Amino acid sequence: MKVIYGLKKLAYAKITISSEGVVTYGNPVMLLGAREMSLSPVGEDVAVYADDIAYVTITSNQGYEGDLTLLNVPETFMTEIMGMTKDTNGVVVENAEDAKASFALLGEFSSETAEKKRFLLYNCVAGRPDFAGKTKEESTEAAEFTLPITCSPAVDTGAVKATVVGGVTANTAFDGWYNAVYLSAEG
Repeated sequence: MKVIYGLKKLAYAKITISSEGVVTYGNPVMLLGAREMSLSPVGEDVAVYADDIAYVTITSNQGYEGDLTLLNVPETFMTEIMGMTKDTNGVVVENAEDAKASFALLGEFSSETAEKKRFLLYNCVAGRPDFAGKTKEESTEAAEFTLPITCSPAVDTGAVKATVVGGVTANTAFDGWYNAVYLSAEG
């Protein structure tokens, strides 16, 4: 694998934290219509000087932040993750007091070979998506909805991201990627 491109098979898994602080992930739910994901690292390396040299470098990895662009934000995501409510008439209502949930974000990149790279961001929070529309003209353009997203270290393990390459030969982690959120035995 020399290059990766594309973005597909996005899924989210809702995070719950018990009163004892135990983190559990729900089953991954597909998040179809991914157009773009652009996340930049948060945190920096800080050199501490002593004895006239950079004595030690301290790394601060606070995860990633950026945008996720979708063709549609599914109702299940709006209610389960964004905290909106669906009333008895089937109307989804956004309220100023909505409590958002954290979630893991899973997805896949393609490559120039048959191999694919799957990723997992362990602790994400999404901001409210854009709310816009545009009239249909001579050509039709699909609307896009951009959600600001922050991906922080997991509160229990500190894990930020996991990736696996597969798709050619059997690989248990790759093959079961969307069955449950991957938890490394090594932490």
